[in-house]
Amino acid sequence: MDQAKGKRYLIPRWLKIVVVMALTLFILSGCFGSNPNPESYAANSQLQGKKVKVEKVSKQKIAEPLERVAEVQASVQFSLLAKSEGVVQEVLKNRGEFVQEGDLILRLQSQDLQAQNQKMLIAVQDARDALNRAKEKAGKELSNNKVEMEYSIQKMTEKLDSITKKYNKIRNDFDVRLATRAQLEQAESEWKGASDDLAQLKRKSTLLNGTVSFPELEKVLREAQNAHDQSTQVLATLNITAPISGILTGVQMIQTGAAVKPNDVLGLIQKLDPIIIKANLPDEEAKLVRGKTELSYYLPGTKERNKVKINYLSDIMDPQTKTYELIIQVPNPDKGLKPGMKVLIQLTNSEELDVVAVPSYSIVKEGEDSFVYVLVNDTVEKRKVNMGRASDSYQELLSGVKEGELVVTSGQQQLVDKDKVQRP
Repeated sequence: MDQAKGKRYLIPRWLKIVVVMALTLFILSGCFGSNPNPESYAANSQLQGKKVKVEKVSKQKIAEPLERVAEVQASVQFSLLAKSEGVVQEVLKNRGEFVQEGDLILRLQSQDLQAQNQKMLIAVQDARDALNRAKEKAGKELSNNKVEMEYSIQKMTEKLDSITKKYNKIRNDFDVRLATRAQLEQAESEWKGASDDLAQLKRKSTLLNGTVSFPELEKVLREAQNAHDQSTQVLATLNITAPISGILTGVQMIQTGAAVKPNDVLGLIQKLDPIIIKANLPDEEAKLVRGKTELSYYLPGTKERNKVKINYLSDIMDPQTKTYELIIQVPNPDKGLKPGMKVLIQLTNSEELDVVAVPSYSIVKEGEDSFVYVLVNDTVEKRKVNMGRASDSYQELLSGVKEGELVVTSGQQQLVDKDKVQRP
């Protein structure tokens, strides 16, 4: 019986395990309580703020300076044209030589022009001789006429003196009634006639003292002289001289003895100081240059940058090349730049490339618009931005943010305007 009692109060092992597990669940339930309200949990998170990372807006070098290959060209160039037909007699300057204005480059020879000029010179001399002979002959005749005139004046003067005395005597006799009025009038008439004759002789004598002219002969001489002057000018065109100072090209094709005709190109002179640099810019590059007054250029392989003024940027696009013409005039006193050389023009400089930029991944796209979140105290502001150029990891912002502000770079996709946030 005692054994039966002992067996009745014995607790099985499996029951102990069940009881222990039940107690454990009860204790855990009492410690943690019931699950919290989801809305209450969200409100608590909102009060604490979302965790984000930020970066200060700063200036970044967005790219390397934009460059464009340009060609060096002469600022002015003149073609040396033959103005007359002839044969090359002598070449005095060669291709590549620098010539000064007025230097003799080559000399032509034309027997026809020289013969014509000589013929016209003879015509001038003949006309001059004819005029001189006429003047000499007229001079002799004039001298004889002057002698005759002087003699006539002398005789008329003597005659007038005699008539004057006779006239005065009759006047006196008339006063004392020894002469009649008819006698007085006759004497007075003779005196006036003699006086007029003497005056006329003196006028003729004055004319003889003037210059004797030969209009027809003088006209012939003028025409002959003009024709010879023109011929001499044509003859002078056989000497080909430099119209400007510069470098000579093309003359190597001209050989001594070569025949040339009018308007043949005998060479080319290119002015090297100043010289121009010319480039053709696509539309986007032209926009970068427009409004500037200066640009820098350099020779490939060198480090020296030279800043010069912009002379011309076309306002109208070339319909063939779809580009705008850019011309820069450069002082070139040492003739270091020569036509045909290539240089690099810097369309932008390092200052232009240091721009306000943010990490590209900080930008939130919504349709065609772009936004960033800017941290102000513990709140973010959603700002619309205008984007410019981009590098591998940074995006230029033209508006919307200022240098020194903080933009959200992590977690921005979960934000809305005026959200409170936490920084790590």
